[in-house]
Parts: sequence; structure tokens; C-alpha cells
Amino acid sequence: MCKNLIGKNNIKPRIAEEDIRVFKAVYLNEDGKTWRGLYQENYTAPLNTLITAEGEEGIRVSDYGWISIDSGFFHSCADINSIRCNLCYGCIVVEAIIPKGSVYYRSKVGNDFCSKQIIVTDKIVYKYGDDIKPLIKHPDVLEIVEKDRENWLHVKDCEHEVYFATKSVGRYTWDEAINMDVELPSTDDFDLIAKYKEEINDFCKKEDIEAFDDCYWSSGEYGSHLAWFYYGNIGYLNVYYKYISYSVRPVLAQKVES
Repeated sequence: MCKNLIGKNNIKPRIAEEDIRVFKAVYLNEDGKTWRGLYQENYTAPLNTLITAEGEEGIRVSDYGWISIDSGFFHSCADINSIRCNLCYGCIVVEAIIPKGSVYYRSKVGNDFCSKQIIVTDKIVYKYGDDIKPLIKHPDVLEIVEKDRENWLHVKDCEHEVYFATKSVGRYTWDEAINMDVELPSTDDFDLIAKYKEEINDFCKKEDIEAFDDCYWSSGEYGSHLAWFYYGNIGYLNVYYKYISYSVRPVLAQKVES
């Protein structure tokens, strides 16, 4: 397998302190009892069975800090939104488990995992060609999504809270945006939007608010040439060149107390 994990060069392996529930894109074999990976069609493994990745651990780091894992690990995601856009004909997404005690890497921002061990279950949660809305909701509870003071969209869950402008102010390069007299969203702010992408966009459409369906700059810088942006159509964060013009959607500099 080959997977780029976005993070600094000092990204470290972790040990799972408990079972981690994830999702994995696979092909289901005709016997209904085994699966094979998207890019490993010669590799077959049984469902509902603990398996350990074989082969040498191929981990490389680019000059820009992209962690490329070529072999020796299984790729999975914490969110269906992160993988459904890459599905091919015949693919399915199933629930999987990174078992307690397994070595794994996780991207600094985002939902990608690479683990030495995995249990791929037979619980199908998404099939290629299904309606774009995922079949499984995020387990966290979205406490508040409301239009506040006409100009701000208040989004909150048990971990994070943010007030977004109800519309973008235009398209700018990152350098232009960071020097504007507005507050750019943090990567944590956009993580919250990605987590509840469907619910928030549905609310925005009903309230005649601009949905998060464009590319938006965050305040996060990634070296001298790159910065973090939120890809709204798919619902994930990535890095790209600062000279590109993306939408700017401000946030309140401080949380408004009710």
C-alpha cells in the first residue's frame, strides 16, 4: 500500500491503548468471507480476523514533510467522507478495528491511519454508487448549529466551538488572506466542519447561508511555500501552494459568550 500521511518530519508511531474503530475501503471476494485491498488485488485476507501486515516497513519523508508509507501497514480512515471520493467500481467501505496494542501512525490533521494490525469486519457501511450521503453518522453529538446575530454561524460540539461568517469575503492568495483585517479559521475550526459536513451544509441551505462547498484557506502555515486549506466538496484538510487563490471565510477572533 502507499499512503501519504500529512505531518511534520517528526511524526511518531503510536501504540493503540484501546481498540480504534475505523473504516476501510476494500473489494469483497466472491466467497463473501475474504477481502482484498484497493491497490493490492493479489492480497487476500479473511474477514473478522486479526491480521498483521507483512513485509518491510517502507516509510519515507519528503522535503515538505509528507510521510509516505509504501508497505508494511494497512491504511484506514476515521471518517467515511475521507475515503468515499476515492472509491472505484465494485468497492465497498466496511467497519474495521485497529486492535489494542497495535502500532499505528495517524495524520497530524485529518482522518488517515496506517496500522500494523487490523480487523476488517463484514459490516458494510457504504457501497460504490450509493447515494453520496454516508450511511454512518459521526458518533459525536452536534450540540449547536445556529445562525447568530445575522452574520455568524455558530457551530459547537463537545470538543470545539467556532463562529463562522455566513458567507465568504472573496478569493485571495494565502499571503493576501493572512494580512487581511479578518480572522482566518484554524485547522481545528475546519476539522469541526468536516466532522459534521452533511448536517452543517443541510442547515446552511435551509437558512439561505453559504454552504461549505468551496476551497477555503485556514490560518495554518506549512513551511515557506505551503498552507492548509479546507476542501469543502469532499470534507478534508490538505496543504497547497500559497500563491493559489482560495475562498476566505472569516471567524470571530474570540468565542462569543451567550
